[in-house]
Amino acid sequence: MSMKFTLQHKDPATKARAGELTTDHGVIRTPIFMPVGTAATVKGIFHRDVHDEARAQIILANTYHLYLRPGMEIIEKAGGVHRFSTWEGPMLTDSGGFQVFSLAACRKLKEEGCHFRSHIDGSKHLFTPESVMDTERTIGADIMMAFDECPPGDAPREYAAKSLALTERWLERCFNRYHQTEPKYGHYQALFPIVQGCTYPDLRAHAAENVKQYDADGYAIGGGHVLHVVCDLTIAADNAKFGQPELSLASIPCFGATQLLTKAIGKAKAMEVILSGRAINAEEAERTGLVSRIIPLTDLYDECYKVAAKIAEQSDLAVSTAKQAIKQAAANTPLATGIALENQSSRMCLNSEDFRESLADFIRKHS
Repeated sequence: MSMKFTLQHKDPATKARAGELTTDHGVIRTPIFMPVGTAATVKGIFHRDVHDEARAQIILANTYHLYLRPGMEIIEKAGGVHRFSTWEGPMLTDSGGFQVFSLAACRKLKEEGCHFRSHIDGSKHLFTPESVMDTERTIGADIMMAFDECPPGDAPREYAAKSLALTERWLERCFNRYHQTEPKYGHYQALFPIVQGCTYPDLRAHAAENVKQYDADGYAIGGGHVLHVVCDLTIAADNAKFGQPELSLASIPCFGATQLLTKAIGKAKAMEVILSGRAINAEEAERTGLVSRIIPLTDLYDECYKVAAKIAEQSDLAVSTAKQAIKQAAANTPLATGIALENQSSRMCLNSEDFRESLADFIRKHS
């Protein structure tokens, strides 16, 4: 038994691809947005709305939170997370590594695993690669994540390297336990290793090479709300909501979220969003500059593809240099420095073959 991925389209101008991931609970068309159902349900809305309105094909449940409450005994008696939650489609469980990381004040990392205290009642617990695999088997999601350490986004290189080494040793133990155990509920479960290495390209490359040895059904790359903040542009559906709920779990947003969100929407608005946990709707997100524009949900995918196709038609050099100049301005670079960069980039473009071809096409069309 295995999970099947079928590649359907590959963009010749980029590395973007589209495909289908087939699980025992249904097909997932990628790329796809996966809502977070922390305790096996997306807060505030019914499953039918997640499926029919958000058109979600898979949801994510959280190993750490399900382990603490309702607990594995109840999940197993229910027949696994699908029956417990009544979600009939594919599901994914993370390993709890991020949540344990966020409990920095009440956890201790060791070679054997991570000792931590529950954020609910302060009780002591131990997550090891083996116990996490057993827990994820009991939960029964279609896709399981390997147990890893999630270092801060601004971690020094020495710490990031040590963290990656620990994650890789834990990964070997995860796969050993995975192969020693069987699914409990009759459907196949895939185990995805996670590429870590913080923000250091060489560590990331090393991690990517290392995970290949496991010949897994899929691979995860450690990033959330902060992901869209670092995108060049974001097109949101008219029913989209954005938020940072970490303070409700006695933690704070990390992986650069506090820094990037503040740069995107300003100190005052970032303070409100992070400290209150209040979700921003699509209209407010557009007003504050968090998203580029809003599209009706029914037209979202088509419009996103149109925008991406239009950008892909442009000169690679012109796009990359324009992005660099805009980012310099957004970083509060002195005006003179920004103009100098703009002039330098403009000269590069004017001397390029792309410019000469575009100019020739323009003359032909208008002569």
